[in-house]
Amino acid sequence: FSDTTYEQFKNALEELENDGISSLVIDVRNNGGGYLNSAVSIAELFIEKGKNVYGLEGKNGTSFYEDKTKTSREYKVAVLMNSGSASASEILAAALKESYGATLVGTTSYGKGTVQETAKLETGGMVKVTTAYWLTPNGNKINGKGLTPDVEANGSYYENMPYEEDIQLQSAINTVK
Repeated sequence: FSDTTYEQFKNALEELENDGISSLVIDVRNNGGGYLNSAVSIAELFIEKGKNVYGLEGKNGTSFYEDKTKTSREYKVAVLMNSGSASASEILAAALKESYGATLVGTTSYGKGTVQETAKLETGGMVKVTTAYWLTPNGNKINGKGLTPDVEANGSYYENMPYEEDIQLQSAINTVK
């Protein structure tokens, strides 16, 4: 999830919708995360205003971020994930599952659910400190556990794999039919 991911996703989604899609598979396999705001903006394309997108649990308590947009969708969505799906991709998957009703397909995600900040040391080094934990919209911790798929689909996956040979993708497609 880079600073351009949301705009690219939104444009591709609008193109698909103009072509008349009735369901969607979002593939976040081996997506290690990135910018939270990109994942949140993508989730907000689907989730109804007022529903939780994610939560934070820190030393000052727990808080939730709600969707403030007027956009939402109503078709079936499956999120395809694996053990390489981490951080922002897990935030997106959890938001779509718990606040939109998407189905998670694949294998358990990585479980990177910490907010970390860096600080410079006087020696010139740096230290990374965990300041909070990401929570799913329903308040579940992601860290160390990951997200469990609704539909377990094992199988090897590699980039540019022919979709007919991708067992996990075929499971996701069957889920949204």
